[in-house]
Amino acid sequence: RMCRELSAIGTKEPQYHLFAFIMKASVWANLLEEGQEKTISDQKRPEGDQISDQIKMILELIKEKPQISRSEISHKMGLHESSVKRRLKMMVDKGIIQRIGSDKGGHWQIK
Repeated sequence: RMCRELSAIGTKEPQYHLFAFIMKASVWANLLEEGQEKTISDQKRPEGDQISDQIKMILELIKEKPQISRSEISHKMGLHESSVKRRLKMMVDKGIIQRIGSDKGGHWQIK
């Protein structure tokens, strides 16, 4: 219904983005400014906020399964494994998490 209503007022259809278990929609709005019609999108969240959300999601996954691997996190979050590796390293460097044991047989511990 929302798509039909947006189409009726001449705006673009929303763009949908799936992030882990969350679906986000970018909606466009038509604004009149000084006699001219301009189309602007809703403000996008800064990159830092996206990383913060990713860190929260990683922490939730670790809470659910402390022995979770980087590849499992990558698959569940829809991120490239190198991105997950960077987030995990940053979390270890900041003292948020710690790896106990080996890469294959160990587990993550939230501090």
